[in-house]
Amino acid sequence: MTNDKLKNFIIQNKDQFDDFEPMDGWAKIEGALDAQKLNIKTHKRNHLSKVFDFQIQIWKYAAAILLLAVIGMGSYIFIHPTIQNVATVPIEKLSPELADAEYYYGSQIAEKQKVLKSSSLSNYCTSDLAVLDSTYIQLKQELFKDVNNQQIINAMIQNLQIRMKILNEQVEMLKTVKKYQNKQIKGKQI
Repeated sequence: MTNDKLKNFIIQNKDQFDDFEPMDGWAKIEGALDAQKLNIKTHKRNHLSKVFDFQIQIWKYAAAILLLAVIGMGSYIFIHPTIQNVATVPIEKLSPELADAEYYYGSQIAEKQKVLKSSSLSNYCTSDLAVLDSTYIQLKQELFKDVNNQQIINAMIQNLQIRMKILNEQVEMLKTVKKYQNKQIKGKQI
């Protein structure tokens, strides 16, 4: 009921309410809204410029670190002499004893490998020999770093002896297989 009275009063006196319209009311409101929009745009620009500035800083630091790394590596390479490929260093310079053993076993190993290449048994020991070869190269690198280390020289000679032993066993196996095949062929002929 009280709402109805208020409603009726407003409807009856509507003309009086419309008479007093604020003069600059809407202009002030629009100005305040424009100022808010301008503040928001400025804030977004400031935020984006801060993010962009931060990204530029990150790139500057990354470039500085990269430059220092390149300079460091370059100076290390320049200051320290380059180590020759160990496989190209004559073994006589490292150890005469090893040079003699390498010559003897090297020729024997090459001879046995020729015999085995002609047979089907050559594939059985290639992985073992490859491991021994890589170990020998590693030992040679260690010997290049410490030329007077007798343990490394002995290990290298032992490596050559093991390779010889493996190849000798393969050659013996090849001879046994050939004897067996010859016996079978002779047995079929009779």
